Amino acid sequence: LLSSRMADWGQAWLWGGIGAPGNRALYRTLLSVEDQTEWQCAEQITWKKKRGYGTQWRCLMTREECLRFVLGDIRKPLVYNVQHTDIERGYAGFNPKHPAKSKFKRLTCIWDHASDMGQNKPHECHKPEPLARTQILTSTNEGDTVLDLFAGSGEVSLAARKLGRRFVAYENDPQEFDRLVERLRA
Repeated sequence: LLSSRMADWGQAWLWGGIGAPGNRALYRTLLSVEDQTEWQCAEQITWKKKRGYGTQWRCLMTREECLRFVLGDIRKPLVYNVQHTDIERGYAGFNPKHPAKSKFKRLTCIWDHASDMGQNKPHECHKPEPLARTQILTSTNEGDTVLDLFAGSGEVSLAARKLGRRFVAYENDPQEFDRLVERLRA
C-alpha cells in the first residue's frame, strides 16, 4: 500500500478502529509499514464520534483511529498546513518573543469537529465530509492529487474536488462504484 514508489505522494492517511485482541489490523499495519518501508507514522488522530458503542465491562467507544504517514523524516513532510478551529484563543501568545500565529486555537490530535452521519449514510463506512476536508487541507495544496484506495461513498473524492485537488478513487465493489460515480456527477 505505501511503497517507496509512491514518493510523489509524500503522505498517506490510514483509517481503522482499535480492533480486538488477536485482530488489531490498524496497529499491525502501522508496524509493518514502518518495519518494511521508508514510510513513518507522523501522528495518530482520534476522531471523537457522537455515538457510543460499549459493553458492561468497558467505557463507551466513541472514537476511531486515523494514522498519518510521511515518506521519510516525519519532521519534514512535503506539505503540512496547520489547521485551526473556529474557537478564538483569547490570548496573544505565551510571551512577546513567541506570539500566537493565529487568533484561533490550533486543531489537536483529537478531532471532534466532524459529527457522525447517523442513519441513512450513503455507504456503511461513510465518514463525515469535515473529516476528509481536514485531512486534505492538512496534507495537500491546491492542484495536488488525492488518492483514495477505498473510495466507498466517494466523500474523499467529493471533498478533494471542492477544495481544488485532483483525485484518483478506487472501489472494488461494482455497485458501490456506480453509486460513487452518480454522487460525483450530481
